[in-house]
Amino acid sequence: MLDALIPGLEYLEKLDKNDPKFSFKDMTKAIKEGADYAKTLKSTKGKGAYMGVKVVGIADPDCELIVFIF
Repeated sequence: MLDALIPGLEYLEKLDKNDPKFSFKDMTKAIKEGADYAKTLKSTKGKGAYMGVKVVGIADPDCELIVFIF
């Protein structure tokens, strides 16, 4: 879940405080990129850790939920 949320928060932190030009589309893009990156990782915690490298390339359900919300 954090693999999707952290890029979205980093996008918000990079906004200029004096002239914030917030783009919901850009933030959503950052969140989607984070979720896509999570597909390339081998899970070391939770239920995915029992599967090892078999889960590499499979979407993380929590990350996909965050993408769906945004």
